[in-house]
Amino acid sequence: MPNEVNQNQLTCKASTTGIVVPMAPGVVVYGEDNLVLGYATQWRITIVNTGGGGAGNITAIRTKRRTTHDSAYSPWADVTSGLPVAPNGSISLRDSDDCSYDIVVELTGGAAATTASISLVGT
Repeated sequence: MPNEVNQNQLTCKASTTGIVVPMAPGVVVYGEDNLVLGYATQWRITIVNTGGGGAGNITAIRTKRRTTHDSAYSPWADVTSGLPVAPNGSISLRDSDDCSYDIVVELTGGAAATTASISLVGT
């Protein structure tokens, strides 16, 4: 029998769909007060390029975090592997030793626009 997760034990859980990622050099930033980590020590963000045929790649991803709601964000950190994310493809970002209030994700499009979804879960 597979392990089951008690949803009440999660520190953070969020998801959104329909994020429009414009063609290069277009950038979309998602997160501030939407991707709340809630000081989860372990978390995973899954980004799916939901664009269909004719859609572009997600060519770059950056993240930044802040310790408290009122503090400044960290410098941007570039995702350096798993790119580009092709249409219908996905990438997971994770940390197992964190203590941040929230995270912001920046997605950069390729030669054509696409759409994306972002899911976050952590304990």
